[in-house]
Amino acid sequence: AAFFGALCETRQGFPFLENLSLSETSAGDGMAYLGASIQLGHLSRLDTLELQNIGLGNERLAVLGSAFGGNPGGSRFLSDLDLSSNPFDNDGLSAFLQALRPESLQCLQWMNVLVEGSLVEAGGAGDLF
Repeated sequence: AAFFGALCETRQGFPFLENLSLSETSAGDGMAYLGASIQLGHLSRLDTLELQNIGLGNERLAVLGSAFGGNPGGSRFLSDLDLSSNPFDNDGLSAFLQALRPESLQCLQWMNVLVEGSLVEAGGAGDLF
């Protein structure tokens, strides 16, 4: 959470960061800050975001969806999103997807989700909506 809190407070964020892997960490605890960083455009060049097994439950997943939906331009380059092995269920995934707008995640090519033991892989944004 401290990393994302500091990221929110910077003026520019990480404008050149393209790949961020937070898998197998406690990053889920800082999801409000990560969401704010995305909405502020502090991770605007992010291409790959790996959030595997970070304790991302329904509420935190909804926060992430709201962040992507709140500033579609702030995530315009994101092409790979890994949300697998987190404790959210179909309701959480539904809330995440409902928070998105048509212009959200336009470049998304691959999304990995493990929901209640079932793997869902979407091969493009058109598969998600």
